Amino acid sequence: MPEKFVWNLQYSVHSDEIDDQHKRFFEIINELYDLLDKKPIELEPFLILITHLGDYAFYHFATEEGYFKIFNYAHAEEHILQHDIFRTKSTEFLERARYQKKNLEPLTEEVAEFAKTWLKHHILLEDVRYMPMLRKHGVK
Repeated sequence: MPEKFVWNLQYSVHSDEIDDQHKRFFEIINELYDLLDKKPIELEPFLILITHLGDYAFYHFATEEGYFKIFNYAHAEEHILQHDIFRTKSTEFLERARYQKKNLEPLTEEVAEFAKTWLKHHILLEDVRYMPMLRKHGVK
């Protein structure tokens, strides 16, 4: 089984609010990995979990994008495009699960791996770019 997503300080953007949201994102992704221990995976818990993943992503992205707008973040447009990739993919996963209904293990692993890889890279490559903006405006 793939490794779970473990939070450490390399993922910190030095904002308690954003870091706490990222930590919650990690927890949801790890709940997907936990489903892989329960075979066969039942459709309803899987649908609930990927719906929660998508909903939480929308919530978290709204937080970041709100700061971008308030503080006129120079890289907002390209950052939001990355958020849109996740939004689109999470919707696609939900639709695929609704139609697949059985043998959900491969899809569960795909969703968990996509979310883990996307979030890891997004934090380390994109989110770190807005850290100076947060500090400049005193966001903790």
